Amino acid sequence: MKLANLTLFITGFICLTSFTARAADRTLTFGVIAKANNNPVFQVVKVSSEAEAKKLTAEKGVEVKIDWRTPNEEDSQKQAQAIEQLVNAGASGIAVSCSDPNKLTPAIDDAIAHGVPVVTFDSDAPQSKRFAFVGTDDVECGRDLCRAIAKELNNTGVVAVLAGNPNANNLQRRIVGLKEEAKNYPGLKILDTFYHKETPQDSVATVEEVMQAHPEVTGWAMLAGWALFSDRALKWTPGTVKLAAIVSHPAPSSISERATPMSWLPSRFIIGEPGPLTSFSTRFRTTNIRQTGLLKFPFYL
Repeated sequence: MKLANLTLFITGFICLTSFTARAADRTLTFGVIAKANNNPVFQVVKVSSEAEAKKLTAEKGVEVKIDWRTPNEEDSQKQAQAIEQLVNAGASGIAVSCSDPNKLTPAIDDAIAHGVPVVTFDSDAPQSKRFAFVGTDDVECGRDLCRAIAKELNNTGVVAVLAGNPNANNLQRRIVGLKEEAKNYPGLKILDTFYHKETPQDSVATVEEVMQAHPEVTGWAMLAGWALFSDRALKWTPGTVKLAAIVSHPAPSSISERATPMSWLPSRFIIGEPGPLTSFSTRFRTTNIRQTGLLKFPFYL
């Protein structure tokens, strides 16, 4: 969950502001607000954005810095406050992954009104005035996820959906795609959608609770890879419950060493400007973990 290439949006900010920067010989500071520091996915965002800032500093001759303002735990109000703080600090631009678009849209629009460009990544605020969204085609991701778990189950079974934050735009769109695609599989029953805090421990606890309450579950469709960052995951007898997940990061080797049938789906990568989003990447094929060992992925965040 997952996700966005920060290289693209930082480069976009450079294009928007490089003339001014050259004229004033100033430092460009870009605020990055991911959903939560306790989500391992966003640690990749932090590392990759800081690395890209160093690269752009060397290539463009303008000092580029990242001001990381991500809350420790997912909190849309703290994200909105961080946007306001970055505007007051004179940030050159802001990138935010929106935990709740309804709460973040006013803060984004206020930043735009103050002349600070904003892009969203990973999870959008589509009704805001952000100038671009960088992320995945989440409806198609959901469709791919449904096809993957259907394949693992030979088109028949009871599937539980692990869904993270119920307010996140990207996850809700994945659910839309999954449920639409599920109509093509009459033998596949979607039991329910189960939400949780987006941490490994909370996602694993949710899986365990559902398995105890619903032993009829034969497959899990995970909208992201939260549970795969814990050694406690997949505690059922190997082969009895199948799993498919949308991931863009490696899972621990202990997961890949287990015999549990599992498919993983790299995120479909798109860039969207205000209005309809358009496909950016070619279609990625589902890869079976039993054939690949450790998870591989086509791009970093």
